[in-house]
Amino acid sequence: MSIVMALLAGVAPANAGPLFQLVDHTPFPHRGKSFGATWADVDGDGRLDLLLDHHGHGMGVYLTRPGLTFARMDSCAVLPCLDVDQHGTAACDFDCDGDWDLYATLGAHRGQGIGVNRLWSRGGDGKYHDTLGVGDPLGDPRGRGRGALWVRLDGDRYPELLVLNYRTPARLFHFDGSSWQNWSPMVNPYLDPASPRAHLKDGHGFWLTAAAAGDMDNDGYTDLVLAGDGHFLFHNDGQGNLTDMTAQAGLPRRANTLLEVVLGDVDNDGDLDILYLFRWFGGVQIMLNESTPNHLSFRPGPDLKHLPLAEELDSALLADFDNDGILDLYVLMQDRQFHSRPSLLARGTGDGNFQDVSDSWGGRGDVAALPCGAWPLDLDRDGDLDLVLIRGREDFPLRDGLCLLYANHAAHKGITLELATGKWAPHGMGARIELRTSAGIQTRQVRSVAHYWNSTVAPVHFGVNTDSGPYRATVTWPSGSRQNIDIPHAGAYYLQEGRDIIDRTSG
Repeated sequence: MSIVMALLAGVAPANAGPLFQLVDHTPFPHRGKSFGATWADVDGDGRLDLLLDHHGHGMGVYLTRPGLTFARMDSCAVLPCLDVDQHGTAACDFDCDGDWDLYATLGAHRGQGIGVNRLWSRGGDGKYHDTLGVGDPLGDPRGRGRGALWVRLDGDRYPELLVLNYRTPARLFHFDGSSWQNWSPMVNPYLDPASPRAHLKDGHGFWLTAAAAGDMDNDGYTDLVLAGDGHFLFHNDGQGNLTDMTAQAGLPRRANTLLEVVLGDVDNDGDLDILYLFRWFGGVQIMLNESTPNHLSFRPGPDLKHLPLAEELDSALLADFDNDGILDLYVLMQDRQFHSRPSLLARGTGDGNFQDVSDSWGGRGDVAALPCGAWPLDLDRDGDLDLVLIRGREDFPLRDGLCLLYANHAAHKGITLELATGKWAPHGMGARIELRTSAGIQTRQVRSVAHYWNSTVAPVHFGVNTDSGPYRATVTWPSGSRQNIDIPHAGAYYLQEGRDIIDRTSG
């Protein structure tokens, strides 16, 4: 098989080594308990740093440095030094002041106690401080917190906060720049006294532990997909009004089985498709998006039963790992006896289907610790997505392999684009980017993304295959303005609305 044929088949040439190769020397801990991790620029140097949730033991902070290196930081030097039952964390500059903020969710002692969530903001001393007062609704003390998601739902510059809970109601809060309002009935009609469903289940209703946000019908407004003990697709009218369109859109309404929902344009037609991850035996399912503005419509994608999946799944990613311009699939797995299983890597074919390339691509995370999420990020700013695996799930026995870093050695590079905090939205949330290459047009949205109950607003990434550039892209900003930009070559870039693009490749 020629090198070209091998790359087209998703198989690394014999002398090239696997696509993902383990980085041995990192300051990451080898053992411990975790509830996943998120990323935020906690030291203000322009790089996303790793914030590792230690279940019941606060958070570990690892500052990202050039060349896939990290510096361990005393978490008490930057975060409130608490030894609490901390779960998922949501990162975003929600108040648009230029500094990242963190919303940390806490458990409630398996529903028998109090778990007050925290909202941490960076002060003038460089340290994060809790901004919530006693009795603040955002504390959600009886909620069994699992994670949260920052998402822009109305026309102002500030994102709303969706709080995800286990066996307790999800919460939604609106921020207008100075105060918070409780919008929870929008995502849980059982909390609305006027709803005919209010009397059911003693007012608790569905609990939701998974969420994905994105403009599903390309009308310019961010919609919500929620899952847990129930499943909902909420259409957003741009004023913060959410309408349940699950059945009308042709989506399944299976309850008690959905573990995660992941969004991505798997067929490169410019809209966000949905990947469902089922907890037991159901595997994964793709729903292809056929929506038009204000009309949501989906149909089942290709049958993925040919993929060698374990009985029990953990979480999944959609990302272009080999930079061919098509999203690939990564699934973390275990089995029903709570033993770790190597992850699945499957190369996207461009029509919603995937081919197993686990053996040739590497990066399977074959360690004893149970999985609890993964992150694809261009950490060394070279235009491809490196992979960080988080393990040590919850209360299970301590085993080796808590945090693993894999460097990406794809044959071709891509483009990583970070949008700046602007006057209309933090991190350019809601912006839409169309990149034109010789292979066609790729579309990405700047949105908050959640993996295993943790979330952040990550730079967007495009694979460009063999196209060496230059490239042309159009950014539609949250303000409605459109900006054409020229990108000279593959690599990492930074863009602020109305200004020239800045090359950060390997910088």
